[in-house]
Amino acid sequence: MLRCALNQHMVDPHTSLQDEAEAAFFPSVTGG
Repeated sequence: MLRCALNQHMVDPHTSLQDEAEAAFFPSVTGG
């Protein structure tokens, strides 16, 4: 499972990117 954030908000992985957007991707192995 891949979680995604766009401009510091969680979004669906199929969300389109916009110009100047900040994107982050969190693979299932990300932990604390």
